[in-house]
Formats: sequence, C-alpha cells, structure tokens
Amino acid sequence: MKHFFGLILVIVLFGSCKQGESSTDTAANMADSTGITATTETAATPDGNIKDFSTEVGKMVKADDLMKKGNLSARLQKMMGEDYNDFVANWSEETPLKQDSELLYAIGCKQGDCVSNKYFLLLDMEGNNINVHHFMGTKVKTWEEGPIIGLTANASDDYQKLREAQGL
Repeated sequence: MKHFFGLILVIVLFGSCKQGESSTDTAANMADSTGITATTETAATPDGNIKDFSTEVGKMVKADDLMKKGNLSARLQKMMGEDYNDFVANWSEETPLKQDSELLYAIGCKQGDCVSNKYFLLLDMEGNNINVHHFMGTKVKTWEEGPIIGLTANASDDYQKLREAQGL
C-alpha cells in the first residue's frame, strides 16, 4: 500500500511539472518602482552590417533615407512587427545620427507631439545589433534585435535627457 501511494505521488509530481517554451520572440512586461511599464520584445537574426552606418554620422535617419541603407528598414520591420508602421509614421522630427565609440544613435518623434511618441534608436556597430526604445508619455516599450545594447557615456546623457523630458 505504501508503494502504491508513493507511485501516485511521483506521478502527480511529474504530471504537474511543465517545461517552459523557448522562443526567439519573447515579450515581458516589467514595472519598476516609478510605475513605468516597459514591454520588451526580441527579434531574430540580423541581416546587413550596422558598421556601414559609420559614414552616415551627422545625417538624418528619415530625411536622408538612411532607413533604405544596409537593410535597416527590413531589420526594423522584422524586429518591431506591426509596430513598425507607427514607428515610421511618427518619426517625423529627428536628431542627426550620432556616434559614441561603437554606438550610433538617433532620436525621432511625432511632429508637434514628441511627449506622446518619441523613439530612441540604437545601432551597435560592434555587435551588429539594433534596439529601439519607444516613449509614450510615462510608458516605455523596447525592441531588441539581439542583446540589450549598453549605453556609452554620451548616449546615456542623451537618453537621460530624453527620460527627463518625458517626466520619467
């Protein structure tokens, strides 16, 4: 009788365990102590080389058609999915592409309403990787093509100024 109950217990324990699903497309909602909600989405393998953009520093991403260079548009579309069209539509006021070490970055927003729609585009030349942060008032949504890109000193300063302008 003891063996029978032991066997039942083992079956119940193994039956209640589920293996997690693995995917290159993951979404996680996070809230920090400030109450800011961020959604992180990760996309698949990159095509093209971000290093090609090092010659474009000082140019405007949209106005100078940099989206068409080096498969950037296709990579962003693959990474952002259905949010890509809003990204392109709302990227109407922009800063020039800046470089700090191996990091290229630019800021774009919805014309006349930057607080409700502002984007921080990060291009990692060393890792051939793209990250996008979308600020919508006090909410932030991020997309990562690969690993999260660490900010350099100047990029961090600009990112902090952007956060403060958003009231974060």
